[in-house]
Amino acid sequence: FAARAAPRATVVMVHGFSAHCGSFRHVAGALAEAGFAVTAFDCRGHGRSEGRHGYVRRFSDYGGDLDLVLQHARQASPGLPVAVAAHSHGVTVTLDYLLRGVGTFDALVAATPYLALKMPVPLWKRMISPIVGALWPTLAMSNQIQPEIVARSPEVCEDIRKDPQVRHVATPRWFNEVRATQARLRASANLLKVPTFMLLAGSDRLVDSAASIEFARAAGPIVELRVYDELFHEVYLEPERALVIGDVVRWL
Repeated sequence: FAARAAPRATVVMVHGFSAHCGSFRHVAGALAEAGFAVTAFDCRGHGRSEGRHGYVRRFSDYGGDLDLVLQHARQASPGLPVAVAAHSHGVTVTLDYLLRGVGTFDALVAATPYLALKMPVPLWKRMISPIVGALWPTLAMSNQIQPEIVARSPEVCEDIRKDPQVRHVATPRWFNEVRATQARLRASANLLKVPTFMLLAGSDRLVDSAASIEFARAAGPIVELRVYDELFHEVYLEPERALVIGDVVRWL
């Protein structure tokens, strides 16, 4: 997405799990309208990108992909500041990229970070995941995320349900990898050095907002926190999306 005039900065967008960048074209469009050059991509195993659905060999593979996209964005807009606008699982990917020291950029928008799960996972799944993750790591199972858990609008829920690019599956290897990464991130918040605007959905039923608040407090004043009390997890698809996107544009 090209800015209408000479861009003031470039923004890389990173979507969440069981999602794809096409669902957030309106966000990219608003950023472009505000003068930002925007790069959006489908993470591996999502949308139109290659890779087994809901699977990753090592969580750090996502960060390697992000690094390549950031290199591309810098080459397309040389000399400009670079920001990342990430959502949910995309925040997990981006924080892992930063806190492992793979690379850095100038600013981070972290919408509804997936640092811990609020939606209950059946006990049997949690018990077998370490074993199955070693013996059959690519086993695809339903992730049990119903659209009504993440969005309030019936129209949005129906769009998610019918979208052929949204794959409602997860694998034991991904589950084990993301949980280990989340634990490490929660323990490393004080290492965050990039100015961050963290947006939380006050009525999030998917991820645990308390874990994100704790992360923000541990990171200190480098994180600016905003809570939207009534919103569900998909803050960019909620009825109040214009308010959320406007806050992101103003902060950037």
